[in-house]
Amino acid sequence: MKAKIDFKNLAKENIAMIAARLGDLNEDFGDVFVWTSDSVSVTKPERFSSEENAKEYGILKNEFYMRRGMIDRNKPINYMIGMEKDYQNAVKTCLRRKKNEEVKKYREHVEKLVDRSNKEILALKALKDVCRTFDGKVINKRFLDAAKEATGFYCSFYKGCLELSAINLYGEYAPGITVHGSWGSQENKEWKWLTGDRMEAEKAIGVIDWYILDKNQDIAKYKDSVKHYAKYVDKVRKIEASVHELVKTDGTIRSWAREHDLKTYPLFGHIWIC
Repeated sequence: MKAKIDFKNLAKENIAMIAARLGDLNEDFGDVFVWTSDSVSVTKPERFSSEENAKEYGILKNEFYMRRGMIDRNKPINYMIGMEKDYQNAVKTCLRRKKNEEVKKYREHVEKLVDRSNKEILALKALKDVCRTFDGKVINKRFLDAAKEATGFYCSFYKGCLELSAINLYGEYAPGITVHGSWGSQENKEWKWLTGDRMEAEKAIGVIDWYILDKNQDIAKYKDSVKHYAKYVDKVRKIEASVHELVKTDGTIRSWAREHDLKTYPLFGHIWIC
């Protein structure tokens, strides 16, 4: 190893000398591992013959990045040093933390879905009261206005359905309900009362109750899905890894297999021909 660095005056050291010394250290392969918390699970660790060389690598790498403007001088990279077992434990900890963060984000997503469904249930319950008030009466604009006031949702008839839409809320978590008419629903679960029809409160409430039941079932499924999320992601990642290896297969093999033996897997066609 020829390049020598004056660590007491590192700030004045020529960057070419720093780069040369890093090149020397990269050839110093051994049993001492160096890694960072950000890269521990996705890149191979650097390896050195001694802890001294490992520490030197971390210091010089930071200085090189700072000189190049790649990192802030006040925020150096925290290089960790240890043996193979230490590195393996760090990988396990990183993956466990990553999995916990993924599940946490999914749980937050589910909580928003549950909140949306609960708001829809409250609106449907309020709609039942409106139907009772208008029992036996002809449905007109007054019914829709009363429904809007009671539910807090825009209410309208559209293509034989009763539409309830959240006011000033948009996107995936905005509550909204379509109570379907006979063309898009099942028997005894159909909304049949449009403008000019006479409200039949008991029947209408029966339909609404079915939608409330459906929303409650959705909530139960949302909550139950949280405990299955991590296992699902693990399975998909294993499949992704297998696919990554499959696409490296010779193109002659993949194209023949697709045309003659793998026609039953159209969703994975890109694996065989890309």
